[in-house]
Amino acid sequence: MKALITNYRYWVLTALAFIIIIGLVAIPQDGTDSLVYYAMLFGTKLVALIALFIYVFLYLHWEDEGKIPELTSIINEEE
Repeated sequence: MKALITNYRYWVLTALAFIIIIGLVAIPQDGTDSLVYYAMLFGTKLVALIALFIYVFLYLHWEDEGKIPELTSIINEEE
């Protein structure tokens, strides 16, 4: 458990997952101009998509290097 807390890679992946979730569920406030509304709507989804690509890239990179063995073992146990 201590390795999960002290390894910064888990914190990076958790922060990215948080950004992805917030970006996917964020909806602009009603009553704004339609152009602003759609710009904010698509902007938040774009940020979530970019964060997802970064998350997958970092996860695969760190998994190949063996830097996140606890997370990899948890995922392999569930399969």
